[in-house]
Amino acid sequence: MSRGFVKDGDQEEVPVVPPRAFLPKGITNYVTPEGMEKLLKEKSSLLKEREAVTGNETDRRITYNFLNAKLELLEERIRSAVILKGEPDLKIAPRGAIAFGAYITLKMGEGGEEKSVRIVGADEADVSEGLISYFSPLARALFGHRRGDGIVVSLPTGSQSVTIIDVKYIAPGAPSPDLPTTSEAHHSSAEPTAHSVPANSPHSSAEPPAHSVPVASPHPSAEPSALSSQKKKHTSSRKASPEEEPSQEKKVSGTITPAQHEAPVSSAPAIVLKSAPAADNPNEIFPLVNERGITIGRAPRWQCHDGTKLLHPVVHLHVFNSVGELYLQKRPQWKDIQPGKWDTSVGGHVQFGETPEAALKREVREELGIEDFIPKFIKKYIFESQREKELVYVYRTVYDGEITPSAELDGGKFFTREEIKENKGKKFFTPNFEGEYPIL
Repeated sequence: MSRGFVKDGDQEEVPVVPPRAFLPKGITNYVTPEGMEKLLKEKSSLLKEREAVTGNETDRRITYNFLNAKLELLEERIRSAVILKGEPDLKIAPRGAIAFGAYITLKMGEGGEEKSVRIVGADEADVSEGLISYFSPLARALFGHRRGDGIVVSLPTGSQSVTIIDVKYIAPGAPSPDLPTTSEAHHSSAEPTAHSVPANSPHSSAEPPAHSVPVASPHPSAEPSALSSQKKKHTSSRKASPEEEPSQEKKVSGTITPAQHEAPVSSAPAIVLKSAPAADNPNEIFPLVNERGITIGRAPRWQCHDGTKLLHPVVHLHVFNSVGELYLQKRPQWKDIQPGKWDTSVGGHVQFGETPEAALKREVREELGIEDFIPKFIKKYIFESQREKELVYVYRTVYDGEITPSAELDGGKFFTREEIKENKGKKFFTPNFEGEYPIL
């Protein structure tokens, strides 16, 4: 059949391949031996899946291309991987200091619970399993410290005091005939391990290797890493915690400074990181849809907002009162898109696996504290800017009850139609709102 006689709705869906775990640009892709083993097993599994593809010609082609694209992304991670194992070289950090691959037992807060974490690579990180990436704020704050040290980490949820209970480089309970633990002397003469010496190490007398181990200086005047986390909220146990959130920074220059800590454990100073402003979670997963709203893939927030124009769904609700005034919210300055402007009463992204209707109820509850309302669907349309492309579901409602804007917003208020007309076209409102207002 000629393509000219096929309806648009019958055309072949183009699969969208989800990206790999977030790895900031300019950061070496360190992995543990276990992490590399998992990557190789994943590759083997994808190759077997590709060999077993069945179905008609179109289905086979789509599936085959999808798997090839996933393999290409995986191969890139495998090619760029730098495997680090064991305790770091004494030229990099003193015996027992925290570096990549360490198993760490922490006491969170005064009289708080104990928490076990391991510092691993980007593709290995899983906060639900206690695996945090080496560029996460918690890991960066811990680098260079040892058992007994106390530090204060500044997270979006507030400052958190942390005491290091134990540091090991073997899995808890595993025998260790070769590798020392933190119970041994800090200045042991043991042979150096597989960690490499960074180019700017003050103890290095040989040619520096191509890659350096990420170990941060514990000096109290040290500035917080450019890879500080910024996070707004949690929505499931599988999402990254404040300790695990990667930064929205896209470029990192220079080499991570190695630890200079040579003092006894008891005299180790604490790192006090500056507070980070509130921010959206850059790794929040959004569904990708076609123009009909059918889900065809998924991608993280940062990728949807970096000019790729991946179509993703959002919901807007316009809240009128009984006298015809329209409630608008003011976007906070930390928003990456249209900060400080007045916007639709409620606006938010549809989460992966969520319907627009469910997303609308959730966003209205979270942003305005409204539980009981009757939405009326107006239309859906595609909004496109230089940064993003959205499939917008527009609703309206009449509501005279109490409105309690959340701390995520810079407040809100009702506007008369005259006030809206007077301020249109003056960059007072968001383009989304000005485009939608005529259809209300």
